[in-house]
Amino acid sequence: MRSGVVDLDHPENALVLRRLARSGRGAAPDLAPDEVADQRGLGVHPDLMYDFWNILTEGIPDAKRCARVVYGKPVLASPVSGVIFGFAGGTHTVAFRLPPADRDAALAAGATRILHFRAHPEIDIPASTDDITELGEAWVFCDAAGDKKRWCAAARAFADVAA
Repeated sequence: MRSGVVDLDHPENALVLRRLARSGRGAAPDLAPDEVADQRGLGVHPDLMYDFWNILTEGIPDAKRCARVVYGKPVLASPVSGVIFGFAGGTHTVAFRLPPADRDAALAAGATRILHFRAHPEIDIPASTDDITELGEAWVFCDAAGDKKRWCAAARAFADVAA
């Protein structure tokens, strides 16, 4: 079933939708960015959100339709298959669902499957860890992985052919 672009029943979306829904607090399962009244409430720094939806997607087919808000979080989804191929969070977190060869290249270039965040006791933020392995082998955090536009394009192509 598609609620917009995202196929809520596609097996490749099951785990990422569960992750997004955990923090969604009753938010809609799939909206276009312009359907969200206050994008500041999406939990993503405005500069990162702009880059994620506009700069990283330059040159990919139908890029504007890929930008979605799923359970209150910015994602990228293939309008062809409905598969989510990326999401963003915080001030710099970007994750993509990549085919094996690109995933391995991204990991070699600095991508990771687990992020460690340092504590900021001065503002009551404890140290934390974000583990993307729960989403399956294809997902990686590409925060420090070099050419994120390359990973975005590879993730889109991979999502387009998802069975």
